[in-house]
Amino acid sequence: MRKIKNMITVFISILIIFSFGEIYFRFIDPQDNMEFMADKDLYWTAKPNQKSRILMGSGTQWSPITSINSMGLRGDEIKLGESEKRILFLGDSFTFGEGVRDNETTPSRLSEILKYNNISGFNIINGGMRGWGVFQMQRLLYKNFNKFNPKIVILIYKEGDEIRQPFNSIEEEKQYMKKHIFQNKLREVSKFITWIYRKIVILRLRLQKKGVDNFVPVQEINLRKDLISNDLIRIDSINNYCKKNNINFLLVGWLDKDPRLDSKLTKIFQDKLIKFSHTNNIPLLLIGESIFPEKYSEDELKIVGDGHPTALSHKLGAGMIFDKLMQLDWLSTQKDNDKL
Repeated sequence: MRKIKNMITVFISILIIFSFGEIYFRFIDPQDNMEFMADKDLYWTAKPNQKSRILMGSGTQWSPITSINSMGLRGDEIKLGESEKRILFLGDSFTFGEGVRDNETTPSRLSEILKYNNISGFNIINGGMRGWGVFQMQRLLYKNFNKFNPKIVILIYKEGDEIRQPFNSIEEEKQYMKKHIFQNKLREVSKFITWIYRKIVILRLRLQKKGVDNFVPVQEINLRKDLISNDLIRIDSINNYCKKNNINFLLVGWLDKDPRLDSKLTKIFQDKLIKFSHTNNIPLLLIGESIFPEKYSEDELKIVGDGHPTALSHKLGAGMIFDKLMQLDWLSTQKDNDKL
């Protein structure tokens, strides 16, 4: 009899804890955590039509409110009228703008610079997504080419993107999709259980030294070099795809000063980009903390406790991209002559 009473007491205690937990995460501190959707080609995309926040700095700080439009991309709704000429950005969280406001991302800053310089007719699309590798950027372009119909494609590639590779088998992809779909269903059932489940997933990924399931947790330099080479093959394919469709393609290499990165690998990354650019005749622009003026401190260029670029870094990068586009003469035909 006592055993049954103890079981009932434990059950009621658990029920009370979960009830208070559910109330807390639904009404007191809903967190507004960004929601993602499973995608068989891209693995994950942001859920459309949301204003949410991202838990950053290994779970220690929240990002500003982040707007996701009806296409699941960062920023305002995208105009798809025939009169606009579109600039499509491809990249990871640096391009997406994790940690900064909607109007402070590199694509948004470039849009402001175009307006300031009386260059009209361009609509800029932020196709960056947190945690993406080059293969996902490539698939986004191919999958949505007719919808985006870009005139200029800008791919921002940074050291570390190379460890984000496709799964090794179709079976691994299926297992990932099942897990992602389960997470989405769980979120609909309980906010509190979702919070617990998310903590378990984050802990498991940290123990495996991964950011997401398809990360390749390798540190050995030669293996990392091979992964970079694989990415450059994909980037060359993107360049050829753009040429075939009469699209201008710009490769932007983001060089970061990160104590967690091997300085030898950073040099290799830079040298491989430069050689690749020369060999394949692809315009290359190097930006990032290692390139920006030395007068700016690390705290001014990187979000403290997190490492993503600050609003200042995005502004500096957008300015350099604008100068490169002008140098390439890809914007000259769009000047508003009435204002000159």
